[in-house]
Amino acid sequence: MRKIVQHYNARIEMKGLVEGLAVICNPEGDDHSMSNLVLEGLLKTRKYRVTNIGGAWYMGDKRAVTNKAIIDFVTHARPDIVFISVTIARYLFNAKMIARELVKELPNTKIYLGGLGTRGIVDGELQDGIILANKDTLRTLNKL
Repeated sequence: MRKIVQHYNARIEMKGLVEGLAVICNPEGDDHSMSNLVLEGLLKTRKYRVTNIGGAWYMGDKRAVTNKAIIDFVTHARPDIVFISVTIARYLFNAKMIARELVKELPNTKIYLGGLGTRGIVDGELQDGIILANKDTLRTLNKL
């Protein structure tokens, strides 16, 4: 299934002006990729250039990525939108830490935190500048 989604994502053609750059990432330890690939395709159809560093994204020497490496990469990329996807609740602390650092470094970037690991979080619980993604991904994307 993952290969099929990747195949179709690669075939999405963006015509016209690009809306901006979006980065999709996972916190350290949360190595899921399928939902990120689907989100990548949905963003591409909305004319975003997408850099997906979720799942099995590794630094050059094959070590698993760290939260600091994610923050450094995203800060350097200076995207318009960041989606932090967390599927396992025990990695929520890492996701919130990444989001807090990105809000400080990139005050004009929209930072979304979402995924199954965010169950139980209510609006207003996150610090200013961090948006809790709606459980209905399309509803969140329609607000962009």
